[in-house]
Amino acid sequence: MPSTVRVTSSSKALWTVLADPPAFHTTRLCTVVQGIVLFECFRDGAQPYKGMKNAEVMREVPKGYRLPAPPGATEAVYAIMQRCWAEDAKQR
Repeated sequence: MPSTVRVTSSSKALWTVLADPPAFHTTRLCTVVQGIVLFECFRDGAQPYKGMKNAEVMREVPKGYRLPAPPGATEAVYAIMQRCWAEDAKQR
């Protein structure tokens, strides 16, 4: 079962992302982070998972919770984000 990883960005925002332990520091984990950065681009850098406590995010992400489509993102762009966040690291 995948675990969660906490990632700090250059803006000091803390993210919790889904990652398989063998995927740490690989392109598979980087893909998850790229999906979050893409989400932030549509939110003018706003913190992802806003309104959720870290413990809540760490509990919900492994159960399938994903960030909603940000305002202004087309269906195609959101599909890319969702693919970045696929539970199976091989599908990212």
